[in-house]
Amino acid sequence: MGKTGGGRGTNDHQVSGRSVTGPTGNSHAEADVDVPEPSPVPAPGPLRTKLTRSDIGVLLDELDEAMTEAEITGMIELVGGAALALAYYDRLGTTDVDGAIYPSPEIIALADEVGARHGLKAGWLNNAAQGFIPPGDTGDEPQTVRQGTSLTVTAAGARTLLAMKLRAARPIKDADDIAFLLRECGVTSLEGAKAVLEEMYNGEHELTERGERMVLGALGARSITQADGQVLQLHAVTSLEPVVCGKWAFRLDRRCDLPPDHTGDCAGGSAEGIAGSV
Repeated sequence: MGKTGGGRGTNDHQVSGRSVTGPTGNSHAEADVDVPEPSPVPAPGPLRTKLTRSDIGVLLDELDEAMTEAEITGMIELVGGAALALAYYDRLGTTDVDGAIYPSPEIIALADEVGARHGLKAGWLNNAAQGFIPPGDTGDEPQTVRQGTSLTVTAAGARTLLAMKLRAARPIKDADDIAFLLRECGVTSLEGAKAVLEEMYNGEHELTERGERMVLGALGARSITQADGQVLQLHAVTSLEPVVCGKWAFRLDRRCDLPPDHTGDCAGGSAEGIAGSV
């Protein structure tokens, strides 16, 4: 669904890392020459907790160089926040880079060496999410986002990413991503979101009640702050109108706004019936 290579990171920003300043001056200087005191060695910088699009680009470029030097060729199919950052929108950041990695032991070992130079914990690149990728041939082809000398990096398709986000349905981590991906996939209803999840996982997973609330909220207007500080404005995509019952109404999120003394059914039916029919 996304634009091929449409969100590639740039390489003109360097990931912050550790630096060590060695001693200065000449250890064999004459006695009458003032020899400056050695510069103190600064303490290592804090470990990185968020990786932006440009950070990930730098790390992957260095990993490609390390793989070339080690005479290893391979590929990474990104999922999660890293895939979104590189292929779809300038996401605020991700705590790690995960996906399907081939060959995984060799690439992950080299990635740990690269990450150590930038104050990253081991495992910043990992395949922990591989078991959550929808199985089989879903028809949702990944797109190539970086092509190096030895490393090919692809990002999972939008429907794959949406299904994984709907399955996880974490309010803090996934809300913006779900809102963006619903629009990227042309999904404009709760039923459409359920269909994507069930189709991609062959009916093995259904949207939870929490996931339903997240989807209904995501269908409305939303503002997403990106890593560069720009705000991405998402307009409401649902065509639903509130169901009115006198002075009471069902909101677009299907919750009923009723005063405490309201005891009758809304619009001639139960709240559950109305919610299911809208």
